[in-house]
Amino acid sequence: MVKVSVIIPVYNAEKHLEECIKSVINQTLTDIEIICVNDGSNDNSLKILEQFQEKDNRIKIITQKNSGAGKARNVGIESANGEFLYFLDSDDYIELNAMEKLTNSIGDSDICLCKCQYYDENTNTIKKPSKKLKKLNNIFKIHPVPLFTKLYKTSFIKENNIKCQETRICNDVYFNYASAILASSIISIPDILVTYRVSHSGSLSSSRGKYTYCVLEAFSALKELLEKHNKMNQWHKEFYKCARRCFKFELKLCDKTMKTYYIEQMDKFLPIQYRIGNLFDIQKEITHVIIKIFGFKIKIRTQNCPPPEKYDIYLKKWFFNITGCVLNLDNPKTFNEKIQWLKLYDSTPLKTKLADKYLVREWIKEKIGEEYLIPLLGVWDKFDDINFDKLPQQFVLKGNHGCAYNYIVKDKSKMDIKDARKKFNKWMKENFAYKHGLELHYKDIPPKITAETYIEDKNKELNDYKIMCFSGTPKFIWVDKGRFTDHRRNIYNTNWELQPFLQLWENTKEEILPPENLDKMINLARILSEGFPFVRVDFYNVDGKIYFGEMTFTSASGIERFIPSDYNRILGDMLELPIKENK
Repeated sequence: MVKVSVIIPVYNAEKHLEECIKSVINQTLTDIEIICVNDGSNDNSLKILEQFQEKDNRIKIITQKNSGAGKARNVGIESANGEFLYFLDSDDYIELNAMEKLTNSIGDSDICLCKCQYYDENTNTIKKPSKKLKKLNNIFKIHPVPLFTKLYKTSFIKENNIKCQETRICNDVYFNYASAILASSIISIPDILVTYRVSHSGSLSSSRGKYTYCVLEAFSALKELLEKHNKMNQWHKEFYKCARRCFKFELKLCDKTMKTYYIEQMDKFLPIQYRIGNLFDIQKEITHVIIKIFGFKIKIRTQNCPPPEKYDIYLKKWFFNITGCVLNLDNPKTFNEKIQWLKLYDSTPLKTKLADKYLVREWIKEKIGEEYLIPLLGVWDKFDDINFDKLPQQFVLKGNHGCAYNYIVKDKSKMDIKDARKKFNKWMKENFAYKHGLELHYKDIPPKITAETYIEDKNKELNDYKIMCFSGTPKFIWVDKGRFTDHRRNIYNTNWELQPFLQLWENTKEEILPPENLDKMINLARILSEGFPFVRVDFYNVDGKIYFGEMTFTSASGIERFIPSDYNRILGDMLELPIKENK
């Protein structure tokens, strides 16, 4: 058995083939076989291979009719005798110590990752990758599509029958992610060992728009694999985010006449919350400003903050760009329209206080009692004021001035302080009021960082109970389950009857039983919502102990996605707007 089988699919590669082959035959590790699969080339590629074979008996040539790189790689795998497998495209090349580095580094792992640099043939420039070593905690991020950045243990590939799909494009997507899913361990090294050629005439990029269906085939097969090995729950969120990211890339290249069709097909595959047409899948409200520093022009990103006299114009444009609907502020009818109205004309100082995740605590204490508050561990004006030595092993850091400014720490000894500092330094500079369509009650909240006790139930879960209240009357209860894994949402009425509509997330697969103290939680929501046209009061219910979460006055910033859409109007009819004050 040789050490490495290098598999090279070859199709009309005469321009770059010699450089590619030379980079392999001159490796410092000589114990290799070079399997060149001629995929029906009609140029001089086969002749070039035969000339090299005459001088080097490690080269093995297999010829097949043109069937694509996926079939060629599979043929190479079947013929491989090496302890390890390495795939190289015929227009790329590797460093002369590449095989030696990879085989010395792989150890007991099934896969060894290296880095590649990109050579742009049009501009004759090389783009080098980041020197940072990727964290190996998310296989759908650390395992990008190119096969040539990895060395595989042959026995692992063959025992698991991992093959490339024999599609026109994306034939390596399944192979890459399937191998990552099934690998017992993966190791990464920082060495740049491959040069990948881009922007050359032999590229498929100019014609790949005809083959958009291939990416759907790849992720459909991966979904089956995850379900077969009972790993879908573990990787649900990362898998669908990765699928959506790849779908979007292919849609950019898709034949325009087929784009609508493929969006429909992709949205059938994706769960509701990840769909391409998702109303939340939109650009942040960012504009760019050109400034001059020391004579150089620099483009910086700033939040888009329209002047108050243009709030209504801005909001109408924002709403239309996201929903495709004209916003009627003079006579709003739907739930989403009325939330937009409340943003402009009912953003009161009291709402500002209650949206402040720190100041709201005093109000909760007065209204229903301190026992419903998650214990506070500290509050600071900036991240570097935090003394982590005084915090327990588990806690949650929160920015008080907006939504999703949360950093959960389950094990302080494993906390990435640098990552947390980076996030909070960014968040603390943001005015959340201007981030997602003028949620103006956030505008005057002084940013602070709080630390609260980490809570979870005996099953290591934390369900959210979000109670939608209209003029002080609780109407619906959202139950959010698995927020950081397989996020799902059931919507019940106050009699705990599952409702026939969805808001963004799909229903849970299993029945959710009502908490024993449901009536108590509903009554607390009634007390807290009194006097507000609409508010969503959020609670946690941990093994029978009720904790207050937050007061949400502009749920989803008024761009809720109702399925069926009729419920946008049904809930809108429940929301009675106050009289608009003349200002």
